Amino acid sequence: MLVSKAKFSQLLGLSRTAITIATKPGGHLEGALCGKRIDLDSEVAKAYIRKRGVDPSTIGAKTGPPASPHAQALSNIFAPPISSDELASLPPVAPDIPLEDLERMTLSQLCQVFGTDDRFKVWASARKVITDIRRNDLANAKTAGDLVSRRLVKSSVIDPLDGAFTRLLTDVKRTLAVRIVAMIRAEASQEKVESFITDQLTSVLDPLKEQMKRGIKGV
Repeated sequence: MLVSKAKFSQLLGLSRTAITIATKPGGHLEGALCGKRIDLDSEVAKAYIRKRGVDPSTIGAKTGPPASPHAQALSNIFAPPISSDELASLPPVAPDIPLEDLERMTLSQLCQVFGTDDRFKVWASARKVITDIRRNDLANAKTAGDLVSRRLVKSSVIDPLDGAFTRLLTDVKRTLAVRIVAMIRAEASQEKVESFITDQLTSVLDPLKEQMKRGIKGV
């Protein structure tokens, strides 16, 4: 079973910082990583859990369903302030510190990590510049037509397709069944039956194409 570092730290009652450090190269949990998550079934993770006096077999039962992003965000906001011991265990390079740990620090602790409040301002400003650049890149991609919004796809593609499929599987299906049976009883030719089917499908698909074109063109 794979769990996030935050969930693993919660299960063992340890800080997120301690788990982050343990999963870095050379750390006690490096071998338990699977991507960005920790494999609870790995022997490395089990050994780490046993070392802290916990039975690994009881950990899986405590995992439960993954927390929603909103719940995780709230847990970060209301997490207890970072302790002096946690602060001492932080990596020397500030950007390697998880953001949730930075949020829990006092101004004094931030100054200890960054050296001075000015240094922290420089780091925060750099993050803001990077965020602004990414936002501008996304806006430029959208203007150039390389990026399509979810709302456009839903309103101009998914919803019209859903309506067309619903009509095909209800009204058109019943009309085809009744008329084709009658045409066969009247000994209509195969060409007439195929022509009738084409007309019925076209009556749904042509308006669908026009609706999708109008939706995309109107953006």
